[in-house]
This record gives sequence, structure tokens and C-alpha cells, in this order.
Amino acid sequence: MTTELKKYYEELTDAYKRNEWHYTMNSDRRHNAVIMLVMLENAKKIKMFCGEMSVFRKGFYKHIQESDSSSAQDLMDRMSYALQEFLSYDDSHIDIILEDFKDEYFDDLIIPRRIFLSKLGLDLFYLPEYIGNKKEIPHITYTDDDRKMVRIELDPQKHEAICKIGTSPDMLSPDDSFNKLKELSRRAAV
Repeated sequence: MTTELKKYYEELTDAYKRNEWHYTMNSDRRHNAVIMLVMLENAKKIKMFCGEMSVFRKGFYKHIQESDSSSAQDLMDRMSYALQEFLSYDDSHIDIILEDFKDEYFDDLIIPRRIFLSKLGLDLFYLPEYIGNKKEIPHITYTDDDRKMVRIELDPQKHEAICKIGTSPDMLSPDDSFNKLKELSRRAAV
């Protein structure tokens, strides 16, 4: 990781562990990966609404390689390790809702497909076709435990997002929105 990304990682990790109010913009895939890495390394419960689980797929890191060859492999290796560790804990859980479901999303996972799908701490859903304008629903990933970390994607193509850490009066829980999406979703048959 570059010096700038290491500083970003340390800043987020420190704020999360202290449960301090922290706010930052993230402007690209590298920062997206760092936020997810901090969540996997520190949280026990994560909820995620996304397009194609790209942060868990090799193609995501190929895009990073194009702009930052020094960070891409390191980020993918750290993410792979953190994801496998997270899924191995008995008390960890991740809910993922996809815009659409395609089996090909599992062809280039950063961890073996069988490991990803065999873990009990993973629930995978997708929004049915009848829900229109799925691409207009903001992507969101957040920790669902005592310490809060929320990433809301403003532009899914550029991976621009707001990241908030800590509890504050203006940090509303995204649970209501996520749970509504989950009610409308179908469990993925994988």
C-alpha cells in the first residue's frame, strides 16, 4: 500500500476502535477496499447492498492495478485474508444484497468460491427484476454492532462515497432502508 493509503487505513482503524466521530470522502476503488478491509478486520456484523460484490472480486483489483500498481496486489491479498478470517469466526455475519444475481460473480472471487459459499456467516440476496431503477438506489455497506462505520456510495461507477465512523445524533442507522431492501429481496440459490 502507498503511504497515503496506509495513513488512511490507520486513520479509519483508529477512529473505529475509539468509536470516534470521523467523516471522510472516499474517491476511488483503493479507498473503497481500505474501508471494507477495516470493516472486516474489526466488525462482527456487516450489511452490504451493492451491484456485484466487486470489492470481493479479482477484476476490482485489476482496475486498481491500472492506476496504482504498487497497491493492487497488496490490497487484494489483505482483503482475501481478512475476508477468510471474518467468515471463519463463529460470531461473525455478513448480509449481502445484490442489485441482480449472476452466477458469474463467483468466477473471480478473491477467495475460493467453495470457501466463500460454505461459510455459515454469509447470507446472499438479490433484488428481483420487477424492482425498477435498482441502479439509482445508493450502495451502502455498514457495520451492525456497537461501533458504527457506514459507507454510502454516491457514484457506483467511480466508487465515490462518504464514510462515517462513530456514533453521533446525525448518524442515522441505515437498518430501516437495508431491512426494507431485504424484505423485497430473494435469497440467491448458489
